[in-house]
Amino acid sequence: MRESKRAAGPHSRDTCVKSVHWMFCMILRLGAHQSLLGGPAATGSDLWRELGLADFKSPGIDSAERIPSFLSGKPEPSGPEHERYPGSALAAMQREWKLLRDEYPEPSFPDRLERNLTELCEIIGLDMLEREILGLAVLLRTDGLLEQVAGKLETTGRSIIFHRIGVLLNADSEAIRERLSLGGLLVRCGLLEPSECSFSWCSFLHMPQSELAAALRYSSGPAVSLFSDAFRRAPMPALCLSNYDHLAGDLRIAMAYMRYAIKQRKIGVNVLIYGPPGTGKSEFPRMLATELKATLYEIACNDKRGDPVDRKGRLGALRLAMTILDAPDNLLMFDEVEDVFNFGFFGGIGKDFHKGWINRMLEENPLPCFWVTNDISELDQAFIRRFDLILEFNNPPPEKRERIIKSCGKGVLEDEFIQRMANHDRLTPAVIDRASRIADDIAGQAGALDRQTIMSRLVGATLKAQRHPPIEANAGAFAGSGASNPTNADYDLDALILKLRVGHGALICFAGPPGTGKNASVRLVARQLNKPLVTRNVSEIMYVSVAETRNRVNGLFDCANKTDAVLVLEDNDNLLEDAGGGEPFSVIAINRQELRDRLASYRGILIVLTNRIGEGDAHSSDWFDLVIRFSFLNPEQALESFAIAARELGVAPNLSKHQEMLTGMGALTLKDFEMVRRQALFKPIANSTELAEALLSRSRTKSTSRSGSIGFVR
Repeated sequence: MRESKRAAGPHSRDTCVKSVHWMFCMILRLGAHQSLLGGPAATGSDLWRELGLADFKSPGIDSAERIPSFLSGKPEPSGPEHERYPGSALAAMQREWKLLRDEYPEPSFPDRLERNLTELCEIIGLDMLEREILGLAVLLRTDGLLEQVAGKLETTGRSIIFHRIGVLLNADSEAIRERLSLGGLLVRCGLLEPSECSFSWCSFLHMPQSELAAALRYSSGPAVSLFSDAFRRAPMPALCLSNYDHLAGDLRIAMAYMRYAIKQRKIGVNVLIYGPPGTGKSEFPRMLATELKATLYEIACNDKRGDPVDRKGRLGALRLAMTILDAPDNLLMFDEVEDVFNFGFFGGIGKDFHKGWINRMLEENPLPCFWVTNDISELDQAFIRRFDLILEFNNPPPEKRERIIKSCGKGVLEDEFIQRMANHDRLTPAVIDRASRIADDIAGQAGALDRQTIMSRLVGATLKAQRHPPIEANAGAFAGSGASNPTNADYDLDALILKLRVGHGALICFAGPPGTGKNASVRLVARQLNKPLVTRNVSEIMYVSVAETRNRVNGLFDCANKTDAVLVLEDNDNLLEDAGGGEPFSVIAINRQELRDRLASYRGILIVLTNRIGEGDAHSSDWFDLVIRFSFLNPEQALESFAIAARELGVAPNLSKHQEMLTGMGALTLKDFEMVRRQALFKPIANSTELAEALLSRSRTKSTSRSGSIGFVR
């Protein structure tokens, strides 16, 4: 009677009847014992116990050696009395397997896996064979003993593994091949991704969603929660419809089109949203879904542990979401799409396949999908033309930024501070909102700074980290000067402003040594014209690829045109350099010429700031409508600025005493007076003589540059 009692497992919670059945099949029918003989086993007696042979003892074998070598890892005994040893072990396995089949003629999956597979089949429409294939893939990843035995089966091609899976599942190998083809539902919906080059069991039955196997086996929640590492329901939007009133035209079109697409269950609906970070791109689909009373799901960028999901994993998640969530009123959002669409410079053999797959998906996806990215410069034209709507999100105009800052300021921010923040064209709503929330968190704490100081420091630190210009103090057009005509320019700025008010565009160059008032003059022009400033450094545009230079110039022009801004380019001897002096076909030279050509065609107000143009720079100045040269302060301006600075420092000017020294310096700028006043906070100036000597020290340091590099200074 004892011989009829089954000793095989499952004995551990990590395995199941189905796994033990498949282990017997791999060893006894597929030949796994041939690789196991004489080879080490990672778990040794654990596997032996699950196979029901924990008490097995071959005749003539000492009890200490009763575990066969192919399971224990010990050298196999030799001699006549051991010749029947492997055969007797296999016979014992045959007996245990028969007893297992008698008790479980149709072994099932573990309870939770059984339930989850059943629910998944109902949602996706998997047939019974697809269900078994998926269950096998799950157990290969969650049952270490099954994976160990499967690893001993050498495979040399796809036909062999199709045959072996068919033997395990009692199915025809051609039926297995069909279910695992690219057109099969398991692959199309992203549950499995058979390897093209590796034929091990786990590689061939690859599950691109790394956490899905464990979720299917052990999760007891609703079916949709199994895929939280692939896609998640989007949070409620932090912004509302009125936050996007600066995009009113695009918003109306997007709203109408998405309402139609949802109602008609239209196939292949795709919306591309792009623009700089912090401009509300990710919030837009959330807001739109709320307005349309639809449910938005987001493709996950990170798994539950916070680790990033790679390109294949995210594409698999997208396929899965489009199958699982294929229902009315569901929408998808795929953020940070650049890592999916960018295949690199050399795409390899798989590039064309993935490109073709993405093209088909854009044309055939069953759910409307929003694709969000910061930059479209690397997107293939074949992808771009397949989007129904393409929405560009730039920083909102100054008046919109001003409303956002006032809202975040909660009535305690000074108007002048709000204005300076709103006039910074690189300051985005997301940066303002984050600074406001942090100010809320620390408000009322002992020793906390006032809200304006907190927001100013947080915003300033973010702009600095992003390599954007700081928010400058705004103490008038020419900070700290007070002089009636503080710049020494060869063209009257008041006359320039009158001509620009007519409404014509102009390409103007402000040239001169540092500190001579070029930036202050630009701010004066913009303020007198009641226009915002959009400022960029030429190096941001030139030191990239030729294609990217074109994209950035286009974006810059669009930004300036939409806000009717004065466009300012700060040049560090890049744009105006003579192209003939270097390699004419280098990327920099081509970008320089590209930028010059594009700027010459610009129809708005564009001002280039440079330290470069002198008497010998006729070629550089030819393509400007007007070049205004800024020089060091003339004697009258130097004396006037000295008198003002002396009064601000609380000392008597004594102009008659210092007139000869001041008029003889010749290289004074407003910046010199500003720096001396700032330094006086730490080294107080007691009289006018100390003030004059401080200015003389700064003037002497510029004597070399005055006589050499700035040719137009007289």
